[in-house]
Amino acid sequence: MKEDSLLKVSLESLKMRSNMFFIIT
Repeated sequence: MKEDSLLKVSLESLKMRSNMFFIIT
């Protein structure tokens, strides 16, 4: 369960990062 939650968080952070990248570009 803990790992799953961590994975979710990392995935969300990755999404946010790509969104920021899109905005900057």
